[in-house]
Amino acid sequence: MRGTQFAHRHTADYPAPGKLPVLDNGFVTFGSLNNVRKLSAGTIRTWARIMESVPRSRLFLQSKLFADPGTVGYFRGAFGVLGIDPGRVTMKGHVHSGAHMLSYGEIDIALDPFPYNGGATTCDALWMSVPVVSLAGKRSVFRMGVSILSALGRSEWIASTEDEYVAIATRLATETSELAQTRRRLRSQVSDSPLADVAGFASHFGSAIKDMVSSEMMEPLRFRA
Repeated sequence: MRGTQFAHRHTADYPAPGKLPVLDNGFVTFGSLNNVRKLSAGTIRTWARIMESVPRSRLFLQSKLFADPGTVGYFRGAFGVLGIDPGRVTMKGHVHSGAHMLSYGEIDIALDPFPYNGGATTCDALWMSVPVVSLAGKRSVFRMGVSILSALGRSEWIASTEDEYVAIATRLATETSELAQTRRRLRSQVSDSPLADVAGFASHFGSAIKDMVSSEMMEPLRFRA
């Protein structure tokens, strides 16, 4: 596929990006609205390192399973063991579509989980003008963030190691003016990028299928009489 493995089609009920939260809160809020099953031990450990590197920062998590007290207790304990005050972590259950998108108004910087990255969730965050920090791996599901951010022209938000992931998130957290500028401009950047070219994506996908079907490489797979 050329450009990206994803295309993002927003709907008319998507709200406009809100004001950068840190300007009113006085502290940076990291966040993720990904499925809780994607929050691996490595992800939690790395997010704890980021929070340790950014004093007074908070973490906002939203997923359907956070409606379960046991799930909330597990994650509070996981962050607590890593030295993060559980009071710095907010966990909310799933809400309807409109409110779900409004939740990005509580996040300054989105953090992509790994080794299973976000797909639609990352596109939604970017459409709501929230920068996303992603770690690049070797498998397809570990490179979804790479595909999306590369198509957007934001390779500076892609890390190749966990240390670099922490460094990128920490740097963004210290540059409030840059975050505010990103909040104002990111949606238009997404709109002008290959991520929003749904028709072009469909055309490229169709061409790729035709090329595979007509390729001599498919010959050994054809059924024989």
